[in-house]
Amino acid sequence: MSIFDHPPIIGWTKRPYANVDEMNDIIVEVWNKTIGKNDEVHIAGDFAFKRHGRWCNALNGKKVLVLGNHDGMNKEALAGLSDALSQTDVKAIQQFRRVLPLVEYTYLGQMIALSHYWLGTWDGMFDGGWNLHSHVHGRRRESLPGQVGHNGLWLDVGWDVHKRPIAFEEIDKMMLDKIALMPQGFQERAMENRRKYRKEGAMT
Repeated sequence: MSIFDHPPIIGWTKRPYANVDEMNDIIVEVWNKTIGKNDEVHIAGDFAFKRHGRWCNALNGKKVLVLGNHDGMNKEALAGLSDALSQTDVKAIQQFRRVLPLVEYTYLGQMIALSHYWLGTWDGMFDGGWNLHSHVHGRRRESLPGQVGHNGLWLDVGWDVHKRPIAFEEIDKMMLDKIALMPQGFQERAMENRRKYRKEGAMT
């Protein structure tokens, strides 16, 4: 999403920063203007190339990290798949509320699959469930705001699309706009499930 401490990302994605230090400083500044200390933030991977603990500690919010391919930590250990935690990994993981390979959950009745990679399928895909991801840096058309695929609701929530963290309410509005562009059958299922589950208003 942010990819702190990774100089090549500036050139790859044409970020408007002179160097990695400027990029790091601006991301911290924008993040902390957007996120409060008690906000929960879900990060779709590629948080940092190194120094995860340092950057996590510099940023507001209670952070849940889905591991990305450039997260320069012991991924298996952090995801609970191995006991081989280094001291660096221990210090880093303690700064996050949770570190996971994938998160599937329901928030205010909305089914969400939070991943680093774009998913080809997920639970609730055909019924209005969302796949929030990063990794592609704005290069998948159906994952951009105002654009759709034929059978699902994707949104690239990475830094290179939005230039800041985005709130659930903003994502919800973008997804409503996407539903309006989908085939009628999908629209009907998505809106029916939306009405049904949003009434419950439960966070699970």
